[in-house]
Amino acid sequence: RGITVLQLHHIWRHLLYLDSKGQCVNVAAANLYWVVDNVVRPMTEKHKCSFVELLAWGPQSPMWFVSHWWGEPVGDFVSCVK
Repeated sequence: RGITVLQLHHIWRHLLYLDSKGQCVNVAAANLYWVVDNVVRPMTEKHKCSFVELLAWGPQSPMWFVSHWWGEPVGDFVSCVK
């Protein structure tokens, strides 16, 4: 399953405000490990599906595979894939 750049950007915009517990996020410190623990895992466990299934209207075939380090700040990753 592929995620679009626009969907990734929407996730990032969400992180600029609140995490899944309604707490303000220190976006400079938010890396992909944090996103999985605080956003992706709670949402996917609740709905019993993949994260992309929560975002997509239908099938989304990936155009590229992006390899990255989960410890990098999310903002840097989003900027890189834009």
